[in-house]
Amino acid sequence: TFGSLDIYIDAMVDNKPSPFTIGGETPAALDAAIRQNLTVTLQATEFVANFLRGRKRGRIVYFIQDSMNRGLIADAVGAAARTGLIAFAKTLARQ
Repeated sequence: TFGSLDIYIDAMVDNKPSPFTIGGETPAALDAAIRQNLTVTLQATEFVANFLRGRKRGRIVYFIQDSMNRGLIADAVGAAARTGLIAFAKTLARQ
């Protein structure tokens, strides 16, 4: 399907903040923010990693704003999800 895929670059930038309002978050809104900021990337990574494993080479790169580590005023849920991606990437690199 991919032919000569050598590198997967995730550079997702979310222009739609997902602030956390205490008592105002619906489970669907939280799920949507987490899906957009984390789940989709994990699914793409799994697909690409399986392909690269068969080739026994390749790279996976995530571009994540440094501000995610500090937290974002208007995007608490997105920052939490993308910070989870940082931990995922570090663990995946060790595996």
